[in-house]
Amino acid sequence: EPTGECEFNPCPDSLTRIEVDIITDNYPTETTWTVTDKCGSNEVILSGGGNSYANSPNSPFSQNICAAEGEYEFTINDTYGDGICCSVGSGSYAVKYGGVEVASGGQFSSTETKSFGSTCPSPSDPTPPPTMPPTASPTASPTAGNTPPPTSSPTNPPTTPPTNPPTAPPTVPPTNTPTASPTNPPTVPPTNIPTAPPTNLPTTPTTNSPTESPTNPPTAPSTTPPTAPQTPAPTAPVTPTPTSGDADAVAQEAAFDSGYGAPRCANVGSSCDSLALLNGRGIITNGNEPNHSNTNKNGAVCNDGNSGTYQYDESIEQITVTAGDIISGTPVPSGDFIVEGGRAFVTVDLWCWNTGSSDTADIYITSDASSPD
Repeated sequence: EPTGECEFNPCPDSLTRIEVDIITDNYPTETTWTVTDKCGSNEVILSGGGNSYANSPNSPFSQNICAAEGEYEFTINDTYGDGICCSVGSGSYAVKYGGVEVASGGQFSSTETKSFGSTCPSPSDPTPPPTMPPTASPTASPTAGNTPPPTSSPTNPPTTPPTNPPTAPPTVPPTNTPTASPTNPPTVPPTNIPTAPPTNLPTTPTTNSPTESPTNPPTAPSTTPPTAPQTPAPTAPVTPTPTSGDADAVAQEAAFDSGYGAPRCANVGSSCDSLALLNGRGIITNGNEPNHSNTNKNGAVCNDGNSGTYQYDESIEQITVTAGDIISGTPVPSGDFIVEGGRAFVTVDLWCWNTGSSDTADIYITSDASSPD
């Protein structure tokens, strides 16, 4: 009777289908799983997850294989240690053996293992020798051979050889000799000698000589000297930086401030640099960010996303704020303290995706760091 499910590629009668259905959580690349044959070889016969689930949060995946009957083990892992349900999404897993669900779940820490299937078959005994004795030799004598002798030799002798001898060779030699040599002598050589060379001499040369050289000499050069000498070149190169600055204003290095949940320079100076405190993004693959997510209010808002791969997808690496200005497209530090109402410029070191044409970096300023909204 139909069950409502279609199996497009049924397994052969000697094999059983193993099917694994996964629904990912918010961080799909943290999840990996395997199905292992426990009957002797411990071979992994089916696996999935990791980078194959990249950019697919909260998405279904299904894989299956036809396998011999026996004992199998399903193991699922989460690299962050929070399972796939339910604090970071509604992920789950289900394992079917022969169309019957044998394992399911989603709430675990780092790993979970479930066994299923049947007892491993025992090695087969060798086939016993046959019990029937061999068939007795035949008792009847072989049938007699054909008795008629071979037919006698043919009685008709071969036909007589031909009596007509070959045609005799020709007795008269050919009579036609080559034709006589030609009697007409060759035509006489031509009697006309070449025509005489031309008698007309070239026309007389041109008698007109070139026109006389111009009699007017060039006009006299200007005698008026420059009214004043050129302005002398500067005696020293122009410096793009100010010649003055506050000697007490020094560059500052930021440290992580647990109160704000982000890097902060405790002292005022000519600049404030996050250094390596922002390297990475959240818990992105190969790029866990220190003290993530380094957003003000201790990550209560604007948390980083964790999908993608470090140094391939977007991440902010370093932010530096420097007292000064941008002149003709070039940042020029002033050397003074960063002060309220003064000029400063921001330098951001970041990774963009692909060519960066689809990415935008937004920079905001607030008058109250404790309440940045």
